[in-house]
Amino acid sequence: MRAAAVQLNSTADTERNLESADRLTRAAAAGGAELVVLPEKFNVLGGEEQLLAGAEPLDGRSVTWARATARELGIDLVAGSIAERRSDGEKLSNTSVHVGLDGEIRAVYRKIHMFDVVVGGTEYRESATEEAGDEIVLSETAQGLPLGLTIC
Repeated sequence: MRAAAVQLNSTADTERNLESADRLTRAAAAGGAELVVLPEKFNVLGGEEQLLAGAEPLDGRSVTWARATARELGIDLVAGSIAERRSDGEKLSNTSVHVGLDGEIRAVYRKIHMFDVVVGGTEYRESATEEAGDEIVLSETAQGLPLGLTIC
């Protein structure tokens, strides 16, 4: 299996991020990738205010794009993670989604371990805006290979 890890410089501009993800995903598939993995928070990245403003549900435009693109290109696509707005809580989830060749969601993983640290006097507290998941998730590619979902 040929896999591609896509890197992009995500910002608070979701439209720009999706355009970059689309271009790079298509290039990876054209290069023979059968599995394409996008980075963490590929749809929106920024401070608390930007994440809250850009978060979307699983049926929002980022996962909808991932589903349509995987189906069109005939690839397994891991939407690295999105800032997910869930209806059952006030906080967001940092959520990874595996989409199969048919465009169907195969697995959903919500980050378990929050990044709460102080580095060089700067405090990072994911738990202030994000709710930890509680489930380890293993999926499977179209070729039957196991695929573990995780977020740094």
